Amino acid sequence: FDKTRLLRRAQRDLRRCWLLLRPELATVADLSAHVAARFRLHRSCPGGVVLTMDGFALPPFESTCIFRDKDIIR
Repeated sequence: FDKTRLLRRAQRDLRRCWLLLRPELATVADLSAHVAARFRLHRSCPGGVVLTMDGFALPPFESTCIFRDKDIIR
């Protein structure tokens, strides 16, 4: 999370964290919804979470199969 104000004080240590990409998270949209739910971001991000990699937005319809070890998703 680039903007720490999205996270509550107790969550700020999670600004950079690992997240297991489970098989049921088949698309970027699924992953985005999972992140929003897991970190309770629905109030601070009512339009959803836009994920990026290497400065490029990840299309919500894209398969999560594009991700590789050591990819950094923001």
